[in-house]
Amino acid sequence: MVVMDSIDNLERAKCLHQEGGLEQAILIYKSLVKKDKSLLEAWHLLAMAYTQSEQYNKALLALNKVIALAPGEVGFLNSRANVFIRLDNTLDAIESLNCAIRIDPGYAIAYNTLGRCYYLQNNLSLAWQNYNKAIELDDCFVEAHYNLALLYLKQDKLKDAISELKVVIQLQPSFYRAHGQLGEAQLNVGDFNSSIVSFLQRLELQPHHANTYYSLGVAYFKEAQFSESCLAFEQALSLDCQESDLCHLLGNAYVELGDPAKALNYYMKQLEVSPLVECYYNIGVILMHQDRNKDALTYLMLAKDLDSNYLPTYINLGSIYLKLNQLDNATDCYKQAISLDPANEELQHILAAISQNNLPDKAPASYIENLFNQYAIYYDKHLTDVLDFKVPEYLYSAVDTVLLERESYPDNWFIVDVGCGTGLVAPLFKPLSHRLVGIDLSEKMIEVAKTKDLYDELVVMAAEDIADCYSGVDLIIASDVLSYIGDLVPIFKVFASVIVSNGLLAFSVESTSSADYILQTTIRYAHNKSYIESSLEGAGMRMLSCSRHVIRTQQKQAVYGYVVVAELLV
Repeated sequence: MVVMDSIDNLERAKCLHQEGGLEQAILIYKSLVKKDKSLLEAWHLLAMAYTQSEQYNKALLALNKVIALAPGEVGFLNSRANVFIRLDNTLDAIESLNCAIRIDPGYAIAYNTLGRCYYLQNNLSLAWQNYNKAIELDDCFVEAHYNLALLYLKQDKLKDAISELKVVIQLQPSFYRAHGQLGEAQLNVGDFNSSIVSFLQRLELQPHHANTYYSLGVAYFKEAQFSESCLAFEQALSLDCQESDLCHLLGNAYVELGDPAKALNYYMKQLEVSPLVECYYNIGVILMHQDRNKDALTYLMLAKDLDSNYLPTYINLGSIYLKLNQLDNATDCYKQAISLDPANEELQHILAAISQNNLPDKAPASYIENLFNQYAIYYDKHLTDVLDFKVPEYLYSAVDTVLLERESYPDNWFIVDVGCGTGLVAPLFKPLSHRLVGIDLSEKMIEVAKTKDLYDELVVMAAEDIADCYSGVDLIIASDVLSYIGDLVPIFKVFASVIVSNGLLAFSVESTSSADYILQTTIRYAHNKSYIESSLEGAGMRMLSCSRHVIRTQQKQAVYGYVVVAELLV
């Protein structure tokens, strides 16, 4: 009867133990071993319950008791080693494990735990040996494979880690931590699609794991799936993810989606968590593109205070001071930027424009590319709402006038929009074309133009390279492109080489009456009308019309320019 009561009580304690009722389970285990000190299972389970409740010294006392009762039971020696590990006592843990291995050299679990001890000691070669010994003894030993993968991750052997984690998942598909670690390794080697799959598989098994949503957001961002990235980051935020840069990354994703208002909101939230220099910088850039220049200066100065060597801060501070016509301040910022990056052609070009010394004939391609990549998401709204940009309409009207004079109105032209940007001219000229091609140096501008679905082809390309790809062009449009080129003769000759006889070139430039062309402190060239005409003639073209307009505003001041249509002579 006493034996039956002990068995019943042991089973009841085990049920409580499994359900998390550790205190009640411990009381029953203690009463059982008090009545019968030879109950090995009760002693062992008592030790496990003490370990789970972080009462490690009591766990050791229970394990020492059970080991004394059954010195040849290697499982008890392994359990004692695990408690020693919890107490950061790897030396005694190793001694206990070596004792187990002497008793049973084929005991794979002891080798795995021994590998863990050496891993914690940072003795990675011995850790590797013992994990592999455990796997040699039991090639289906999931924990040993997983620990070996963690070792490879620590050694930055990512391909080996990925291979080992795939073995773990094959052996135990429900091992959610292995899916998570596999996703992180794939993310770090740049296999973003595979990492997305791995993170989603972990979330199927563990749906509310905040950090996995964070990593999934990073992977989606790397794959340029920005909507999905936002959703993943927002889910991580709702689950109280503690990654310190989460709101900043969420802001970045909304910038890529072209939603600076939401981006600004999350950047502001980021400042409440952790004041990242990039966050102050990004807020400053958004405010700058909203023409909130004083506020932008405040945040960019805070970014500078946090990191005085952060190059983009000085570049954008300089840009704002240029807008405000504070040339001395702009000069100081660009000089500081050049001190950080002496070989930067863009900065040298800007400083030359401000100082009016060593003026180049055109802007570096890198300057145009970077300027408009940064500008792309704000471009349409800024040009139309802030700068009152009307060049596309002026160009269309000028071409339309020429067509009326010719008494010809085609619908089958091959048109190339050079420096197409986001495609502002496309809706006007599309009806004239059977093929409309847009080219631009800025990949981000091309991405925005693609969303409008107006071009037959969009290509990232410099204007100077057009002749390498196209010929037989009826009309070239260059809206607000030649403001970044001083010497127009070379580019006019390129255009002439691809236009058909009597084909047209329509373009805009800013105007000056002083020299042939000047590089202004706005970092844009302005051209003289007579110089434009002579440059066209030098390329075998004839000016058909040249009208002067307010082509945009700058700090609410009118900026005048020419809208020109020329034809290639037969």
